[in-house]
Amino acid sequence: MKQKKEKKQKNKKKYPVLSLRYFIYDFVRLTGVIPVLLYFRPKIYRVGKKEKVKGAIMMSNHIGFTDPMILLICAGWRRLWSLATVELFQKKLSAFFFRACNCIPVNRENVTIDMYHSIADVLSSDKLLAMFPEGKINVDNEEETKKFKGGIALFAIMNKVPVIPVYIVKKNKWYERQKIVMGAPVHLEEVCGGTPTLRDVEKVSEYLHNKEEELARYYKEKCKKKNKENKDND
Repeated sequence: MKQKKEKKQKNKKKYPVLSLRYFIYDFVRLTGVIPVLLYFRPKIYRVGKKEKVKGAIMMSNHIGFTDPMILLICAGWRRLWSLATVELFQKKLSAFFFRACNCIPVNRENVTIDMYHSIADVLSSDKLLAMFPEGKINVDNEEETKKFKGGIALFAIMNKVPVIPVYIVKKNKWYERQKIVMGAPVHLEEVCGGTPTLRDVEKVSEYLHNKEEELARYYKEKCKKKNKENKDND
């Protein structure tokens, strides 16, 4: 009986939808969920085996300012932490708001130890962190993702967490339905053939970039197949 009770406790939700600690974040998320879903009307394609993970990094290509909201949709009922430029934290009110919305300040020109500690605290607490390894929004209208910065590989290796690849499909018109491709979590020890080290940063970065490209190719092939079926039916 005691073992059964312990098993039930382990299977209980570890991530409650509402919490006083995250009151502002939860309020913004719950009041905005319906407008966001109505605007994006997201369709998620899953590639690979679905797997439950605790602490993890959600990585994605970066095509616009709404990308964090799209990743929030992919996170489901779990809370999502993200990195934000330090300029957003210069005023007290905006700093309070963005911190309350689980944003971690980042200064690209002067990376601080505090930032590394903040990221480590998030990932070590079994939370999700959103990252865009391209470093900035891809405004060149290119379908291919740009080369990844080494930060995502470094944080994943240092904190021993998997990476969940997500590909956001660029819309031609604002009113089109938002298409998203989600891959299976990538466990870095499988990539490096053992416990990854800091020397593996470049290798992991390249591997993760290839994973992102695989998701992009999957969607393109799916579109080609759908267009061919439509032509056959005409």
